[in-house]
Amino acid sequence: MKIHLLCNDGSPLGVTSKTVWGDNNRIGVGGAELALITMCEEWTKAGYEVTLYNDPWEAEASPFQQLPIRAFNPKDGNRDILIVFRSPNPQSVMVNNCLKVWWSCDQQTVGDFKSFSSTVDKIVCISPFHQEYFRNVYGINNTMFIDLPVRLDDFEDIAGQDKGDSEHATDQAQYENKPGETDQPSINFSHESLSRRYPNPRMVVILKECLSSGKRSRRRLMCTSSVRSLP
Repeated sequence: MKIHLLCNDGSPLGVTSKTVWGDNNRIGVGGAELALITMCEEWTKAGYEVTLYNDPWEAEASPFQQLPIRAFNPKDGNRDILIVFRSPNPQSVMVNNCLKVWWSCDQQTVGDFKSFSSTVDKIVCISPFHQEYFRNVYGINNTMFIDLPVRLDDFEDIAGQDKGDSEHATDQAQYENKPGETDQPSINFSHESLSRRYPNPRMVVILKECLSSGKRSRRRLMCTSSVRSLP
């Protein structure tokens, strides 16, 4: 299966897998760019042929193909799925020979959302709140949502990086929904309670991993390196 992703403007332009860790153009990436690169990498690992049109700053800096946006050919029949990332792209309107998906991460960005929505087969938002925003602001009701991906592998060895720093270098807390529940479980850790347990917290990262059933979710709390407060 061949998956093409088409960017239009803004921060997704130029980024590569190398940019995630910092390069000569940017110091890391934001959440939308990390989601974009992560999904391209994971689809590639799964055996799909992935091409990202986003004017990459550097050639061959990712495990998947990246090309200039000007290289995108709407009449190219050699694709199975076209994913338009973030803002509406007029070039995709002319594509009619594959499944077209609009993956939106934004509110109040450029383009006519309402008109563009009728030119794609699927509209993907990033949360139920985002879906509600589409309904209320644009009158777009036929959306679905997925969570932005989290790179769990990046945190597997986080405790080992600071061995001896704290006997509580890593702590895990898991919460599962009861059968029949659809809402996400709550994590009620206050800054005060964490400070008592971890006098010198280094970083607090909350990761969500959806289980294959789709009816339960699991939270993992990891504490390492220097953050003094939580929102």
